[in-house]
Amino acid sequence: MAKKEQYITKEKNKSGIVFRLRIRAYGQEYHESFKASAYGSEKIALEAAKQIRNEKLLDMQAGRQIRQLYPTVAELYQKKFDLFKCRKKTRDKHDYFYQYIQPLGDMQINEVTAADVQETINEYSRNHSYEATRRVRGVWSQIYRTALMLGYDVIDRSQQIVLPQKSMCKPVNHRDQSLIATDFDDFCDALLQYHDYDEDGRYKSRQVWYALQIMSGCGLRPAETFALRKDDILFIPYPHIAVRASIRSTEDEYNQVSATKTGKSVRDVPVPDWLVPILRQLKDERQDYLFTNPDGSFWDIDELSDYIHRVSVSCGIPFNMYRLRHKFSTDLYHDQVNPVAIRDLMGHESESVTMDYASSSEKERQEAVRNRKYS
Repeated sequence: MAKKEQYITKEKNKSGIVFRLRIRAYGQEYHESFKASAYGSEKIALEAAKQIRNEKLLDMQAGRQIRQLYPTVAELYQKKFDLFKCRKKTRDKHDYFYQYIQPLGDMQINEVTAADVQETINEYSRNHSYEATRRVRGVWSQIYRTALMLGYDVIDRSQQIVLPQKSMCKPVNHRDQSLIATDFDDFCDALLQYHDYDEDGRYKSRQVWYALQIMSGCGLRPAETFALRKDDILFIPYPHIAVRASIRSTEDEYNQVSATKTGKSVRDVPVPDWLVPILRQLKDERQDYLFTNPDGSFWDIDELSDYIHRVSVSCGIPFNMYRLRHKFSTDLYHDQVNPVAIRDLMGHESESVTMDYASSSEKERQEAVRNRKYS
C-alpha cells in the first residue's frame, strides 16, 4: 500500500495477498477479509476494503448496530480441509463426527455458545465411547482454529466444554484380538511367500517381516516401529530398543518422523533373546532408518495395514499389526508381571493416581520380557 490505511492491514499467505479489515470504534467491532485473487487484483481488493470500512464507520458513528458477517460453522468446516491437509480416510472420519455438529451448521461461528458445543458432545457420547467423543471435540477445535487463522476474532468454545465421564459414555466393545503363536508363525511364512516372484514384493514382505518380529517381541506400536533407526537398536549394557520417535502425518507432510504419542512413550524396551540375532542382521543391512521404501521415503502405515490385510485374506489367518501389541501385554498380564512394569513397557499413560506415583525397575522390565511365556 502506498500509504497506511486505517483499520486495514496487508498480509501475504499461501493463497496470496489478503487485506484484513479490523474496526474497533464507537463500542463496536467489525472484521472482514478481502483476497486479491477474489477481486482480480490487489488494487481492486484494497478499494473494496476501504469502501466497506468507510460505510461501517459511518454506521457506527450514527449509532446503528453493525451485525458482523462471520462465516458459518459449515463454511469453516469445509474451509479447514484447505488449511489442514489430510487423507481421504481421515476426511471420511471427520465427516462422520461432523454429523453431530451439522445441526448447528447454519449458525455464524460467533453466535455458537459453549452450551451449544456441549450439547453436541453430550448427544454423541450417548452412543459412543469416551475416546470417540474426544474426537468430536477435536473437530470443533479445528473449526475454531480455522476461524482464528482466517482473522476472525472468536472465542474457542471447544475449550470451555466438559467431556462426559467415561462411565457416562458407551463402553468400548473390543473386537477379539487374540493370537496364538503358531498362527503368527504361519502368517509370517505366508507373508514371505506373498508376491515372492516380484523383487519389490520380496523387499516389502521382508521389511514387514522384520517389523512384525520387533512388534511381537517388544510390544511396540506400528508407528514407533517404522520410525526406528539402526542407532535405536542397542546391545550394551543389555539388548534393548530405544523408542524415541513415531511416524506421523503433519498438516503439511505425510508420514514424517516426529515425537512419540505421549511423554510416557519415550522408553527403553528390553529385547528377548530370540530377537537379538534378528536385530543384528537387520542393523547390518540398513544404513540409517530400519524401515523405508527403496527410494528412502517412509512407509505409509495405512497402506501397510491394507497390505497385511490382503496377506491375511490370502492365507486365511485373521491378523493385523496391533494384535501383536495386544498379545504382548496379555502374555505379561497372565505371567502376573507387575502392572506398572507392563505400563512402562507399553509406553502407556496411567490415569490412576496410585499408578502415577508407582514405578518399575530396569531389572523388573528385563525379566518380564525375558521370562515371557508365549501363549
